[in-house]
Amino acid sequence: MDNPLKSKIVNHLQNMINPEDLNRILSSFDMAETAYTNQIIPYQFQDFDHNLRMFWILIDELHIYEPDMMISCLLYGIRNFDKNITYEIISYNFGDYVAFLIEDTVTDSYGNQSDSKLLYNNDDYIILRLIHYLDKLRNQQFNPINELINLLSEIKQKFADVIEKNQNPTITELIAKINIESNKFFT
Repeated sequence: MDNPLKSKIVNHLQNMINPEDLNRILSSFDMAETAYTNQIIPYQFQDFDHNLRMFWILIDELHIYEPDMMISCLLYGIRNFDKNITYEIISYNFGDYVAFLIEDTVTDSYGNQSDSKLLYNNDDYIILRLIHYLDKLRNQQFNPINELINLLSEIKQKFADVIEKNQNPTITELIAKINIESNKFFT
């Protein structure tokens, strides 16, 4: 195994999950890494490092070791960078649930992400989106400050109902982390 990041994943997970799931996770790593390789990525879009940070937030901070969630972090937004990777390919390789979770991250030809209200009733999807926003807050340079305000407005607009009605402790924890990160910009 020549990739040190891949080796780190194996070393971290090999005693925590079964070998079949580890192989699925490593396959998703390979697919995502290949999709992002040699891509010219506009400033506002993510790169493979973003997906890796989402993966580590999931397992290191939230202590979630669910294989479909780990795979979804690694594949998050992948269809925006490789149009040859279809819903069917994701479903065939990683299952319908992973395909369902990452399908909503596809950006249309106008640069808009589709939002399905159906997904907002799914805690795993909400967790993925909140991890995405948390990493953006931690790792993106906001210039001008309007970009930060737009991001925070987007989070509140999309997740206002979830924030009010939430019963999931992981979602509560992520919302608290997002609030801490956003407050850093205003102090």
